[in-house]
Amino acid sequence: MKKIQIAGLSALTIFGSLSAVNAQSATTDPVGYTTVTCLANSDTIVSVPFLNSTDSISSSVSGSATADGTKAEFTMSGVSGLTTDQYATLYYVRFTSGTLEGNVYQITNNGADSVKIELNGDASTDITSGDTFKIYKFWTLGSLFPVGNDTIEESTGNLAFQRKSSILLPDNTSDGIQHAPAATYFLKSTGWTNNSNTSEDSSNVILWPDTYFIIRHSSLVQSATTYTATGTVDTHAKTSIPLSTRTDGPQDNYVSIPRPIDVKLNELNLFESGSFTPSTGNLSFQRRDQLLVFDNGVQAQRKAPSKIYFHNGTNWVDNGNVTGNADEAIIKASQGIIIRKYQTNDGATIFWNNTPTY
Repeated sequence: MKKIQIAGLSALTIFGSLSAVNAQSATTDPVGYTTVTCLANSDTIVSVPFLNSTDSISSSVSGSATADGTKAEFTMSGVSGLTTDQYATLYYVRFTSGTLEGNVYQITNNGADSVKIELNGDASTDITSGDTFKIYKFWTLGSLFPVGNDTIEESTGNLAFQRKSSILLPDNTSDGIQHAPAATYFLKSTGWTNNSNTSEDSSNVILWPDTYFIIRHSSLVQSATTYTATGTVDTHAKTSIPLSTRTDGPQDNYVSIPRPIDVKLNELNLFESGSFTPSTGNLSFQRRDQLLVFDNGVQAQRKAPSKIYFHNGTNWVDNGNVTGNADEAIIKASQGIIIRKYQTNDGATIFWNNTPTY
């Protein structure tokens, strides 16, 4: 198990590959940062492996949840006096105990002592009195990359030849594999806007904690920039990441690991949790689930994966070296990956329970 370096009482200081191992006890959740180099005229696939603890709340469910179509509403124990909808839309509930432990749900409304969440297909009956949870604020384009930041070069206008840096969000809703981005945004001196609607203010576009995004520098960007992610380290024992499947072919899931350290494949708990179907052999027609990794050190847009891994039921295997053992291959901090799920009989969503190695 890796140890995390603590500076002072509550700051997690992360350098380079995050291999520092000195540790001291801390009484609050540690905070820290990671850095990734974003090459010029290239795509960099990244995530935010930290929590945004702005206005966060820790509480528990009081009484039974009430169903309202696709939503559920419940009372928060020990919380009162909230302004109506002050946590709506830009905040989410993450359960820290109970049946839904580790799951994330966007808040649609809140009252003085209650919240209503979008269930994403789950049942309100899965929420029971006493279940603990935390409320966190989503990272947004504007909060992560405000005007004048050092990562995203501001475009000089709306036309294609005036665009410098863009953020591309992956498509996690369409069936199949190798999807085009769901949306593209770029930053001007006046703020973020949508590639398909340049009059739209996109500063509050949310970045989900279990997926990645792409920083694309166009050919107008002359030199590399640095993406620095900062925030609170997630120390909770369980994060649940949904993985979609379908009945008539493979399904790509564009995900990230919410941990600010490098992680070995055999530390992912992906196969061990039953979330990753092992292959029956090394040949292409025997492959089942696959894990695709991208190299941010390669200068290119629309990159092909640099590595594809599968599991043979005993250990991880590199597609390019099927006789080797890839258990200790590294997924870098802040890196996005694709989990390509093999078809299933029922097309059900499978939840990957990821636990920290620190």
